[in-house]
Amino acid sequence: MTDDPHSTPPAASPKPLRYETVLFEGSLIPCALADDLNIYIPISAVCDILGIDANAQSQHIRRRRDLSRGLAQIEFEVRHGEKAVRRQKLNAISLTRFHTWLSHISADEVKNEDARAALEKMQDNLADVVYAYFGRPLMPKDVLAEQEGSLPPDLRAFYAGIEQARQARHLAQTVSDRMAALEDRLDGLEARLTPRLEEFITPDQQRQFIRIVNILGDLLKKKNKGDIPTVHNTLKDQFAFTSYKLIPADQFDAILAFCAQWHAKLTPPGTPLPEDFTRPTQKRLL
Repeated sequence: MTDDPHSTPPAASPKPLRYETVLFEGSLIPCALADDLNIYIPISAVCDILGIDANAQSQHIRRRRDLSRGLAQIEFEVRHGEKAVRRQKLNAISLTRFHTWLSHISADEVKNEDARAALEKMQDNLADVVYAYFGRPLMPKDVLAEQEGSLPPDLRAFYAGIEQARQARHLAQTVSDRMAALEDRLDGLEARLTPRLEEFITPDQQRQFIRIVNILGDLLKKKNKGDIPTVHNTLKDQFAFTSYKLIPADQFDAILAFCAQWHAKLTPPGTPLPEDFTRPTQKRLL
C-alpha cells in the first residue's frame, strides 16, 4: 500500500534537511527532519506495518483539523521493483500529530495481532495521559485526596508529573497573555505621549490594516516564506513605524499600494485584489 502521488497535496510542503529511521513495531521506518524542525513519518510506511489502507488514512487525516495541521508531502526514497529506487513525495505526518493519529485508528482494522495489541496499549496510555491532564482537575478535591491513599506509587508519581506539566503550561500561557496585554498598554501610552505633529490612522483603518496583514501572512505561510509576524516586521521596517496604531495617516495610501504589490507577487496572475486592499481610506470626522 502506497500513497496516491496524484492526491491533492497539503498546503504546507516543508523541505527535508536529513533522513533518519525510527523503530515502529519492530520495524525500522524512514522519517525526515524538515526545515520547519519537525520530524515527518510517511503514512504509508506505518499503514503497511498495521495492514490498513494508507489512502483512506490520508483522507481521514486531511478531514480532521487537528491532524491536518501535521500533514505534509515529503520527498522520500521509494523502491520500485527489486533494484530501482527513486525519490517520490509521500503523504507524511509530523511527530507532533503522529500519536493523536494512531489514537484515531480502529484496532479492529489491524490484522496483525501483535501490532493490534501494541496499538491498543498505546491508545490506552494516551487516554490515561488525557485524563491526567484534563480530567483530574475536574474531580472534587476531597475525592482526589481520598484516591491518593489507594494509588500505587508509580501511578501517583505519574499523576504528579502530569500535574506539574499542566501547571507549567498554564503559567506560560498566563505570562504570554500578560505580555500581550502589556504591549497593548504600552502602544496606547506611546500614542498618547507622542507629540501630535501628525495624525495617525483611524480605528477603522487600523482594523483594515490588520485584515491586510492577516491575508498576506496566510499567503506567505502557504508558500513557507513566513507568516503574519513577517508581514508586520517588514512593514515596520519599510515605513518606520513602531506600532500599527502609530501609522501616520499620510503614509496609509503608500502602505496599501505596497501591500497590493506584495499580494500580486504571492498570487497567480489575474487573481482579484481583496477589497481591503482597494477600499477608500476613511477620513476623520473630528
